[in-house]
Amino acid sequence: PPDLLNFLYAGGKPIAVSLGVMSTAGKKAKQGAQIVLDAIRKAKVRAVLQGWDCETLRSLGATSNIYCAGSLPHNWLFDQVCAVVHHGGFGTTAAGLRSGVPSIVIPHIIDQYAWGQIVFDLGVGPKFIPRGKLNSDNLAASITQALADSTMRASAAQVGESIRSEPDGVAQAVKLIEQSI
Repeated sequence: PPDLLNFLYAGGKPIAVSLGVMSTAGKKAKQGAQIVLDAIRKAKVRAVLQGWDCETLRSLGATSNIYCAGSLPHNWLFDQVCAVVHHGGFGTTAAGLRSGVPSIVIPHIIDQYAWGQIVFDLGVGPKFIPRGKLNSDNLAASITQALADSTMRASAAQVGESIRSEPDGVAQAVKLIEQSI
């Protein structure tokens, strides 16, 4: 959307927050939004937030340094930002790694913890924060670490470059199928 492009070009690169429906809907959605907004304020960053209702964000004090986004392709969005806060789902983690920027993982269930650990073990993000332990202070600290740690940023860039340089999987599959016919 044009207003998103205007937001992106109006200042330094923002972070993206894409925590999935488990954080942005249900009984704790408003609490989660408040934690994220407070962490963004504490970390003094701009942010694109996906998933929460824009009216809810405004009612909680979202300022002009927040862009309330609807559904956007992660491969595009994550290429526009300086770090990503996400839930650690497989697809979102893959898009975060591909983008070459640090990921901050807030897992809720099952495999999300494993992906959060992999992000940490690769050195491309801080230690994951389980959703049940998330607060504005630890999220702000993780955002600050992800943006300030030059080794982490370099590792994320290297992993992203490696992934982006891999051959096109669909093209490779078509080639193999055609060879077997």
